[in-house]
Amino acid sequence: MKKFLALVFAIIMVLSCVACENSSTTPESPDGTEVPETEVPETEAPETDAPETDAPETDAPETDAPETEDQFDTPTEIDGKDEREYIFKYTFDNVASMHDETPEGFVLSYHKNLPYELVPGENGYIKNTTDDGYIFIEDKNFVLNGKSFIFEAELTFTSLPVERESNKGKGSYPLSILSWIRKNETNQHYDFAFKMDGDGYIYTTSMTEHTGVKLEVGQKYVISAYYTSEGQVKVLVNGKQVGNKSFTPRDTLNYSVLRLMDGSRAHFGVEIHSACAYYSDMSQFLPDAERSLSEATTNVSKGVYFEGYTEKDALSYAVGEEVNLEVYLMANGEVVSVPYFYYTVEGEDGKQKSEGYADGSKGHFTVTTKMSKPGHALVTVYMCDQNKNKINTNIVFRGGALVGAEQILPGAKAPKDLEAYWDKVIAECYKSDTINLVRFEEVPTSKYNYDVNKYKVYLFEIGYGDGEIATGYITYPLNKTELNLRILFRGYSATRVAEPKFNESAVTMEMAPHGFRMDDPNPKYPNSKYGFDITENQNPDTVYFHGMLTRNILGARLLKAFACGEEYGKIMYNGKQIEPLGVWEKGDYFLSSGGSQGGFQAIAVGAMDDDVTDISMGLPWFCDIGGQNIGRFPGNLRPAYTDALMYYDCCSLATLVDKDVNVTLSAGLGDRTCPPSSIMAVYNALDCNKSITCHQNTDHSYTPPSAAAYRLRNN
Repeated sequence: MKKFLALVFAIIMVLSCVACENSSTTPESPDGTEVPETEVPETEAPETDAPETDAPETDAPETDAPETEDQFDTPTEIDGKDEREYIFKYTFDNVASMHDETPEGFVLSYHKNLPYELVPGENGYIKNTTDDGYIFIEDKNFVLNGKSFIFEAELTFTSLPVERESNKGKGSYPLSILSWIRKNETNQHYDFAFKMDGDGYIYTTSMTEHTGVKLEVGQKYVISAYYTSEGQVKVLVNGKQVGNKSFTPRDTLNYSVLRLMDGSRAHFGVEIHSACAYYSDMSQFLPDAERSLSEATTNVSKGVYFEGYTEKDALSYAVGEEVNLEVYLMANGEVVSVPYFYYTVEGEDGKQKSEGYADGSKGHFTVTTKMSKPGHALVTVYMCDQNKNKINTNIVFRGGALVGAEQILPGAKAPKDLEAYWDKVIAECYKSDTINLVRFEEVPTSKYNYDVNKYKVYLFEIGYGDGEIATGYITYPLNKTELNLRILFRGYSATRVAEPKFNESAVTMEMAPHGFRMDDPNPKYPNSKYGFDITENQNPDTVYFHGMLTRNILGARLLKAFACGEEYGKIMYNGKQIEPLGVWEKGDYFLSSGGSQGGFQAIAVGAMDDDVTDISMGLPWFCDIGGQNIGRFPGNLRPAYTDALMYYDCCSLATLVDKDVNVTLSAGLGDRTCPPSSIMAVYNALDCNKSITCHQNTDHSYTPPSAAAYRLRNN
């Protein structure tokens, strides 16, 4: 009997709930410690300054649930064979080996009451009996982090949710299904697929916005939650998409679990027939178009976008290997047709650009290409009318693959005296024992809609050189004894200044890229294409970015001195010393972050400041300047190559980054401003803990509602 109960426990661990977002109880981690539930603030996407395009808006589609189980065809079964790459799969037909079959990297952990019982037999299943208790499928080694995967269950409801008395009046849903719960240093993230009310209706966002799909008692459903690595949850019922939701992706986690459903707020009855998770992309769920674009929407620009999927990881193709890319036209989550597609194919191997038309009646088609050397294979797609004229040209697909990705090396070598050159600049920034501020003024937090009792904001100006200044904002939360550091940088713009950034766990600095007073009504801005002067770019001392990076080094020093202490210099203003906060110590987390030009600045500071522990570069600019000399795409905004610019190239700066620094990069496989091959060259030049994520159909100023993502990492 004891052995049987032990087996039941093992099965149970797979399929239950952990504490919900709004439960009156605090969830516990598998080790018994409390895991605080917090609201997740919006993240700050790295800023880029390429011209803006009209990004399509999206709405969650409203569809009717399939009437019968027979309408569902498993899209991954080919000739009766299941082609899915399972992470784990439990069908309850081999009870004795359930626990042993849990794959490496996952731990089944249980506490509190036992909510289910085993219904034995060849086609046994788990039946809910008490709808209480918390059981985790813990992603111990963060196997799922940065991956696209599907979490799926086959189940039948025997009764619909009835809200518990203890939960009434809290404004929450009675039942949430298929959730991925992740925690980093500061926040708990509940990424649920959908929630259901007592009438069986599915809600994806709020109680006022349901999908129109209703689940019935006694009917078997296959519920799928497709979690994409770039931060989307797509929800499918019996293979048909019923909604989607954005979440906040996290590279650095210290907690990650899956839960099947949360029964802490409602009584309900359910039979669970199977549960699994497997790697996948959305293409296997996308059928042929059933309606035309004009039938699907009267406003053709609303909710219309392209999705694209390579048949394998877009960073895994070898030189000479055939690349097959399937491109879909979507309208509010539905595949739709047009008469024709027009496409072009080009690559960084010197072959002439090719073009053609494809039948658009199915709403999707396949483009095939190959590369004769490492680089970017770029596919561009437009929709066309019956006369093959382009329509809705603001809606375009740009994507493809990086062929021979790990062989894409910088197009030019770093200068031999690179380290010595920057050591002199750093020494000049640290030559004085004091950091002399010419301005240090508190700015009311109410100006930025933040509570004056929670944060302080200061505008600073550091005096250096012959009347030069480095300027920006420092923001920090009050009443904290330990904080991280973050220094943030802006994208390319002649007029961009800086603004305060608020983070509850960090002293945060945002630097202005140019050396002028931020509140000067008539500042002397640089030329609209600063950094492009061919004469200035003949000498590293006269390159425009010499001053920018010098200011950033000074800013990083001020940030450390303000948060830590006199180890980094005394801060003096108007003849008085500013006392440091004493909330950060050398060796603690220090992030240097930015997008586009900000990414270039982020790696520069990370390379030149030994205290930086982490670097984040979103679509970074100024990468692989020499690549244009060996046939790579030059980018839409890039100065002509000179030897002096190689002192600033991100590929060169990458060689100065310490081995123990963590660097994350992102690239768009359709980016024409910062080509993905140039960013991959930076990745390959780094010798540290690193990862790169490349997104399909992502240009420098456009990210679609849904985009396949591919990742390389070395740790």
